[in-house]
Amino acid sequence: MKKIKKLSIVEKNNISNVFVDDKPLKSIGGNFFDLKSDKLANFLKDEITISKTISDIKNLIFYQVFSLAIDKIKDNKIEYVEKICEYSDTDLICYRAEAPHDLCKLQEEIWDPVLDKLKKINIKFNKFTGIIPKSQPRQSTEILKKKIIDLNNFQISCLFKLTQMTGSVLLSYSFVKGLINEKNMFECSFLDENWQAKKWGLLEDVQEKQKKDFLIIKKFNRLLNILY
Repeated sequence: MKKIKKLSIVEKNNISNVFVDDKPLKSIGGNFFDLKSDKLANFLKDEITISKTISDIKNLIFYQVFSLAIDKIKDNKIEYVEKICEYSDTDLICYRAEAPHDLCKLQEEIWDPVLDKLKKINIKFNKFTGIIPKSQPRQSTEILKKKIIDLNNFQISCLFKLTQMTGSVLLSYSFVKGLINEKNMFECSFLDENWQAKKWGLLEDVQEKQKKDFLIIKKFNRLLNILY
């Protein structure tokens, strides 16, 4: 495996690219990134510094996020918006426990404020009890879809990855739009897990995974701030 010896950023005609060992880094699909912001280029470069070899780069979540925006979303935006909106009828924060009371109350206290913020921008989703999927109002899904289409390709790529990670397009959209912060995002995403941890203790491997997930959310927050 070829080790990385040098990372740099080359800017030409207001376009920035990350260079690995004096060669321009390409996306998973073999395209140049041609980033219009040196801050974006620096973000990608910072992420790549944790890779020891060139083959390691393809496993980096943010290299995948950048590649998805360049390779796929750029020419298939509607398709990816549709994929994101497929989560609408099974959204994490719309399905509530029937018992015990303290979990039900916690879900109400933590998740309802997110739904209330979305209602203020005309995204109105229903809450359900239990785990059997139920359809949300078509009008609500269509409004959400139109709002997602207004995002740029990189924001949609972030939204796509975050929705996969959390199981909630509503949480992820709220985070992308700055309606909730990184702490809220983490707290909402792992509410059930954290409730169980307080009851019975958190296993070491779960705790380690949560630390990594929170770090990823913080990095998404940094990237999204650059994109605005």
